[in-house]
Amino acid sequence: MPSKEQRQRAYIRAIRDLIERRGALEGAEVREARKLLKNVQKAVSAELRGAPTEFTEEWGARMGRALDGAFGEFAAKYGKSVSAAAGKTAEEAAEGLARAVKGLGLEVGPLPRISLAQVEAAQAVTVDWIKSVSAERAAKVAGQIRTAMLGGMTPSDLINAIVPSVKGSKTLREALNAAEMIARTQLNQGNQLGGQLRMAQMARKADIQKQWLASFVQRQAHIDADGQTVPVDKPFIVDKEPLMFPADPAGSPGNVINCGCVSVPYVPALEEATREIVQAQACLTHGRPAARAA
Repeated sequence: MPSKEQRQRAYIRAIRDLIERRGALEGAEVREARKLLKNVQKAVSAELRGAPTEFTEEWGARMGRALDGAFGEFAAKYGKSVSAAAGKTAEEAAEGLARAVKGLGLEVGPLPRISLAQVEAAQAVTVDWIKSVSAERAAKVAGQIRTAMLGGMTPSDLINAIVPSVKGSKTLREALNAAEMIARTQLNQGNQLGGQLRMAQMARKADIQKQWLASFVQRQAHIDADGQTVPVDKPFIVDKEPLMFPADPAGSPGNVINCGCVSVPYVPALEEATREIVQAQACLTHGRPAARAA
């Protein structure tokens, strides 16, 4: 039979792997957003090369349609990508938490696959969020182009001033930052929802609770919640608000957006062992994708 130390290591390794995998998926989504925004930059630049020497309402309308098309394509493809990643991380969380509990030596038996219906419902909101962000950026670029042309800028000046690159364009940079925020929020939401569904299954077979593990970035209320332990079917209370899990979509935006905290299984009978999860906290702060616009 594995020793207590071996069980601790197995538990921590399973949680660490899960956190790192979520971070990897998040990074992949940010890279996907950057790639798609480069396509937007190229499409807008191509339209601007054919701009007339003086602004006309007819050309402005055509440019507006081109912008709507370019940003609309970004929204459709990125929304689909983030939604797929959220479903994947939900299933990975379910499997990872089952491994963590089994690593502690608890027998929870065979567990059915979690239902992704709730994850998919949450992602419908994500798609709308991405569409809204994209439409705002398209309108902003259109306004910048109109102002610049009325100020006498040539087509080449327009490209250099408005969309020289993703990194060089303030508006596209803002879009990338928003895409990163969306990926972080929605992937952790899917991850934590998958974990909650799995812990609910396991709690019917073993004496486990759930514990809030803070990411130690951004929110004092979330740091204060670190270590809060409750029954699996009860909410955490974070900043006076009930949350079933970190990034719970039922929570307020201030408690949900950009949240990187996690909920992990806590076993009262093995309190000393499960307390050692603090060793994995470093993973939470490392797991921010370093991807930046280029």
